[in-house]
This record gives sequence, structure tokens and C-alpha cells, in this order.
Amino acid sequence: IASVYWPVEIDPDADPQAARVMAVLASVMRLKVLAEIREALGATYSPSAGSSLSSVYPGFGYVSAVAEVKPEDADKVIAAFRKIVAEMRSGDISDDEFSRAITPSLEVLPQNATSNGYWLNLISQAQTRPEVMERNKLAAIEKSVRAVTRADVVAAAGKWLGDAAAQEVRVLPSKTAAD
Repeated sequence: IASVYWPVEIDPDADPQAARVMAVLASVMRLKVLAEIREALGATYSPSAGSSLSSVYPGFGYVSAVAEVKPEDADKVIAAFRKIVAEMRSGDISDDEFSRAITPSLEVLPQNATSNGYWLNLISQAQTRPEVMERNKLAAIEKSVRAVTRADVVAAAGKWLGDAAAQEVRVLPSKTAAD
């Protein structure tokens, strides 16, 4: 397994728009990781990228890129992850990539309107966290997702996806006496 993690100190409750930007950033990154790691390098079929932000532990979060690869490909894949984020920091995000990153988030909203899980989550916040309930209504989510710009994603990549902050993780088989 080859992976890179970048720490992110965003409290999604205090700055929900920054959390939306990070979600879009992760979606763009996922598209780029698939194109580079799976299609160009052929290193694995299902590389992934994502972000995780915590409401329980404000300021604890990360963006990650992960791929299950042959041990001899781990360094090459980690270098590709670093190249992808360097391109994102420099603004190399096409209109097509940006649109493909945002569209699924918008398309799922009407489905949420008919989902018991969505409504139960929303009403569970009604009394104790009314401000969170308001911003998690479908219209508010749609408005905030549509407000994310490519410039926002590039700025977030520049802020959070720096080379110095990257934490590389390799999970490789150990060498035994029989090797």
C-alpha cells in the first residue's frame, strides 16, 4: 500500500464552506488519481483520494491519496501523488475536472429529499444544534456547493497540500530469511 496524507485543520462546524471546498478538492484529486495511477501508470485498478474532517475533534482532519500496489511500485505511486497535488497547487484543474467533481454532489441532493437517513440526521440536530440544521438543508447545501470555485480549490490545495506537510506511508511485506 502506498499512501500520502496531508493534515488539514478545518473545523467543519465553524467553517462549513471550507469543508465544502475540501470535499470538492478531494473529488478533483480523486479524478486525477484515477487518471494517473490507474490509467497512465496502470499501477492499480482502484486508487483513491479523499478528505476527512472531524466535528468531534475540531481541527483534526486530513486529505489522503491511497493505492494498493506492488511493493516495487510504491515509490513511483507516491511520487505521482505528489506530482498531482503540485499540479493542483499550480492551478492545473480543467473545467471538465472541476465540473465532474461538483456535479455528483449536486445530483445526489434530490435523492436526499426522499431519504429517511437524511431527514433523521437533519431533525436530530433541530433542538441541540439549530445552526447546523439550517446549513444542512438541501437548499443551503446546493447554494454552498455552487459557491465553490476552482480558485477556492486551488487556494485550498496551496494552503493544505504542501510538500513539507505530506506524510508518506508505505505498507510493504517484510523480508524473511527465505527471501
